[in-house]
This record gives sequence, C-alpha cells and structure tokens, in this order.
Amino acid sequence: MRTLVRFYQLLSHERFARYRNELGILAAIIVVMAGTAALSPAYWALGSLAETLRVILRESALVGIFALGAATVIISGGIDLSSGSVIAFSGMFFFCMLVLFAPDNPVNRFTGKPDIVDRYVRGAIKEHDVDESGGLSREEAAKLPYGNELVDIFPQLSSDSEDFELDAAKFVHRDARALVLADFLTTYDSNNSGGLDEDEVGAYHAAKKSSVERLDEDGNGELSIREMAFRYAPDTKNISWSLIAGAVVATLVVGFLIGTFHTWLITVVNLPPFVATLASLVGIRSLAEILIIELAGLRLADGQDTHNITIANETLISVGGRNWWFPCVVWLILCFGLWVLLSRTVAGRQLYAIGGNEEAARLSGIRTERLKWMAYCISSMTASIAGIFYVCYIGASNPSSDGMGYELNAIASSVVGGCSLAGGVGTVAGVMLGTVFLQVVIDSVAKLFKSHPDLFEGMVVGSLVIFAVAITTLRESRHIRKQFFPGALGLCNVGILSVLMGIVTSSVVAENRLTTGVVCGVLTLVVLSAKAIAERAALANENA
Repeated sequence: MRTLVRFYQLLSHERFARYRNELGILAAIIVVMAGTAALSPAYWALGSLAETLRVILRESALVGIFALGAATVIISGGIDLSSGSVIAFSGMFFFCMLVLFAPDNPVNRFTGKPDIVDRYVRGAIKEHDVDESGGLSREEAAKLPYGNELVDIFPQLSSDSEDFELDAAKFVHRDARALVLADFLTTYDSNNSGGLDEDEVGAYHAAKKSSVERLDEDGNGELSIREMAFRYAPDTKNISWSLIAGAVVATLVVGFLIGTFHTWLITVVNLPPFVATLASLVGIRSLAEILIIELAGLRLADGQDTHNITIANETLISVGGRNWWFPCVVWLILCFGLWVLLSRTVAGRQLYAIGGNEEAARLSGIRTERLKWMAYCISSMTASIAGIFYVCYIGASNPSSDGMGYELNAIASSVVGGCSLAGGVGTVAGVMLGTVFLQVVIDSVAKLFKSHPDLFEGMVVGSLVIFAVAITTLRESRHIRKQFFPGALGLCNVGILSVLMGIVTSSVVAENRLTTGVVCGVLTLVVLSAKAIAERAALANENA
C-alpha cells in the first residue's frame, strides 16, 4: 500500500504530471502481466514468454494502426463506428485487385467450360503438318493465316525456340489461343456480327451447335471470343511487386473516398457522426459482400465460391508468421507521423481546438470542415491499411466476418489511452499504450480462462471501456466525492452488479460453481451496499 502511495506521489510531481496517464497505463500493463505470470504457468514454459510477446506486439500493431485513426476522430470531437467494416471492405478490395490482375496460370485452366475450337486446332495442325510429326515446326506454323503472329510468340510457348514443334497442347497458351479464336471467328462469322450464332457454329461442326446455349453467358444468341476461350486460374503465387504496390495504393484511395463520404454526410448533410458511421458500419460490409462476388467472378471459374478469396503468395501471407515485425514497423511509422501532425503542426492544434469547442474554433477562423475531412480520411485510411494486413495475416478475405467488432477495439484502445469521448483530449503515446494494454488483457484472459476464453473477451473489453470513460469523466469534472449509487437507481444497480459478479464467477470456476457464485455475489452486495451507505452518510453530513 505504501508503494502505491509513493507511486501516486511521484505521478503528482510537476515533472511527471503531464505524463500521468501514460505512466499509469504502463504500470497497469506491468501489473496485469505480473498477475498473469503468478496465476498461470503459461509465461514460464520454454520460449512461451517470447511467443507471448510476439503475439501481443503483432496484435497490438494490427489494432493500433486503425486505433490511431479512431483516436484522431475522437480528438476532433467525432466518432467513427465503421472501422471494422472498412477493414473488411479494404481487405476484400485488395485481394480482388490481386486476383483480377494476377498473371494467368497456363497449366491450370478451370474445368467445366467446353472449348469449341479443339477440333479447329487439330484440323489446322493436320493440314499444315507436312512431315507428319504431330506438330508444327516454325516454318509450318508460319503458313497458318495467323502464322506470322504465332511465330513471334514462339519463345513464350517453348523454352527451346530453335527446335520447336507446336502440338495441340501448346495452343492452350493464352496468346496462341487468342490467335486461333480470332481466325476461327473470322472464318465462320458469315454475317460479320462479331460473334458466332448456332447456324455459323453448325457450319463449322454440327455437333458443336449444341454448345452455343451453354457458352453464351450474356444470352445474346452469339458466341464471342471471350465466351469460347478457356478461363485460366490466376497465378497468385507469382504476383509482381508492382501489382502489390498498385493494389495497396488503390486500397488507400478507397479508404480516402470512404472518409470523404463520411465527412460529406457529417458536414453537408448534417448527420450526427454516430448516425453517419453507424450506417457505414452496416452498409459498407454489405457492399463488400456484393462486390466480392462480382469482382472475383470476373476471374474465377463459374460455380466457384467467390464469397471467400484466398491468395497463395508466400510473401504476403508471411505477415502473420516470420514477417510479423512488418506491421509493427508500419505502426511505429504511423505513430510518429501522427505525433508530428498533432503536436508539431498548426492543423494538429486546430484539431484539438475543434474537439474542445467546435463553435468557438469556427468563430476564431478555423476551417472546421476541412479539419474534419482530414480526421475522417485518416481514420478510414488507417483502417484500410489494417485491412490489408488483416487479410494477409489470415490468407483469405471473407467480408461477412472480417473485422467484425473491431470498431469497439479501436474505440477502447483510444479511450483507455486517455482520449475523451467529448473531444479535445488525447495523445499518440497514450493510444499506443492503451492498445498494448488492451492486448495484454486479452492475452491474459486467454491464459487464465481455459474454457472458451473468447466468450469472456467482449465482456472484458466492454468493462475496460466503461471503466476508462468513468475515470476520464471523473478526472475532467474533478468530482472527487461523486456518488455512484444515489437514490433508488443506485440501489437497483447495487443488486444488478452483485448478480452479474455471481454469474461471471460461477462461469469461470470449474468446481462448486453454484456455491462460489453465490458467495461472490453476496460479498459484492455487501461491499457495494457499504459504499452506497457511506455515500449517503457523507451527503447527509454535507447537508447538515
């Protein structure tokens, strides 16, 4: 007890008073980890502590990236409830861009799509195969109507360009297939419509006439080159860095547009930030579920599940493994950038000003709309970055479940870190430590509650948010003697909290659950009742 008093006196010293919140969170982190180490042997196993720290840092970086954006909005006096949905949408968009523009895998074509030009290829080879080798040499291939173009791509069709025999199997290459289809279409398109109808396909081969209805995807009665071609699987293992960089930039642009849309709803349409971002919480995720089907369907096979996109690129999916440090580095860079913005620029000071009193800031000449635009764009773009890391860590994108409930984690990290929901208060260091503290607590829950720890995670996070907001409110209002259980409302909540404590305790313990729950509930009732009685006695003395 004496140690705690000395620690409080140290925090009250003028030199440390401005860092009281950050030092308090740091102390809480140490206390929680020490308590977990004392109650659970998980920290003491060989290599377990290092693995625990790695997991905490990785998860802190993932949550911390978009918690920075949420904190920026809270400091400006707003709220952003759409972080989880933006993460899901951004992850979906990033993976869809990679799948759409990934190179073809020439050895993997989707089955179930009949190729109407197989016979045409075999007939062309048989007609020009002078030496009856079963394939076409460079000289023989040059005699085809599209021979010159075919000769130009010989190096792509074989590693041995000097001694080359073009057999039917080589025509599955994308470029060679395109030349065949163009010649086939030109030969049999008697009415120059740009497609082949049933009669024209029947003129080529009567048995192929029945394929028209199955291949005619747009239902116009004619087959285009695209409808007659194979659909190749995207080669997501060999994605170029330029494509990855382009997909990242495009995803960030999407995040910027989402933030711009939020700002328009709030500043022009005059919707409350809570309502505007709550609508996005539902709408953006639904839009992601629709778009993933449409975008992925452009490249994946008919009938393939496009609700969930996977990527096989080892570099990307290593974010959750050997390259776990990369999100941490990005997080630190973003923290430094946001710290510079908030504490070293005029725009940062103005953000605090509009969070403290928006009307006064507007009257003083501050362009509040532009600052809100910046805050909400930072929030959505950091959520987009987190979405990219999230899907890379998982290795798949499923908008229906990705980022579900993450908006609470972002707000919880910000509030625990010292941000006031009233606006105008908060630091980057506090948000960082609040994020780490939140992940340490979640990790401790997983180690201490052996049976279904995920069931308790939401309750713990919610309790931390309530506790942090209460502490912040008390600190701001300086209500040292605030009554927590006044009147009939207070007495009702004494009973509610006692019953809740009994239920939680009985759910945690393994033996004598009913007895333990009743005892803890009764003890809680006694303690809280004593607190309520003491509050009433203190109030009576003040009024006397």
